[in-house]
Amino acid sequence: MKGIIREVAMFAATLSCGMWVSVSYERALQKQTTHSKTDSSQSEIRQRAEAERRLSDELAVVNSYKVGMTRAQLLEWFTPAMGLSSASSGSFDLRTNSCIKVDVRFSVTKDLDGRAVSGGDDQIIRISRPYLDCRNMG
Repeated sequence: MKGIIREVAMFAATLSCGMWVSVSYERALQKQTTHSKTDSSQSEIRQRAEAERRLSDELAVVNSYKVGMTRAQLLEWFTPAMGLSSASSGSFDLRTNSCIKVDVRFSVTKDLDGRAVSGGDDQIIRISRPYLDCRNMG
């Protein structure tokens, strides 16, 4: 019984000086910080893995487009990029990630006046490798 009373007295004395509270608070804070850092790094790892998976999927889509496909097929996944373009060529942004672009040339038909006319049946005669360009993000 004396041992318990002495421990309670030491606890009360330590508590009154604030040392025990301080040590306990620091330990709790360290545990929380360590736990938080672990959660944060695991969250970052998951976010990076998800971003890499998305980018890999997007590049697979981009790389599936080949010479001989049509403008209509291209426009399923791409939109015309801002800037100069014509009926026979232009830059296109991937719909799911507008930073990913390709430059495309099409074979086009001409109207009676000799002007190029674009249509969904125009065939791709050249398509660039995909590249990143995020300048128009905003």
